[in-house]
Amino acid sequence: MVLGVEKRRYPRVLAVWPAVVQTLQGPLEAKTRDISVGGVFIQLSKEGDLSGDLQIHLQPSEQRSISVTGRKAWSGNFNFNGKEVFSGVGIQFTDISPEDQEFITSLTLAYQNQHLGSPQTESHRRSVTHELTAAIGAISES
Repeated sequence: MVLGVEKRRYPRVLAVWPAVVQTLQGPLEAKTRDISVGGVFIQLSKEGDLSGDLQIHLQPSEQRSISVTGRKAWSGNFNFNGKEVFSGVGIQFTDISPEDQEFITSLTLAYQNQHLGSPQTESHRRSVTHELTAAIGAISES
């Protein structure tokens, strides 16, 4: 982001969820750091061959799971707050169901309204937040 202008194609939302990345050598345990309707940033428990199409299983809650296909867009080692160094990979989704797209879009909208938006009044903000929370709950239960 430069001068408050988001250059990504899809807005991201912070999301720390358990994940499993299926590779040719077997599954890699992981966790998400953030997600958008177009992809996900994943912290890996160990490095592996991430070439080709990858099956990725995300677990936002006990009631909801997301299975997508994606390709590695980039990878690297990251230093988090000067304390934690980890391997991470940016995955671009190549196949995601319409239901999972809608779920992630709802999360993104809720995050934007709660953290970035500026509804006209505080009561409007609470109303929008309540409606989005209810919508996300309904999506999660389906």
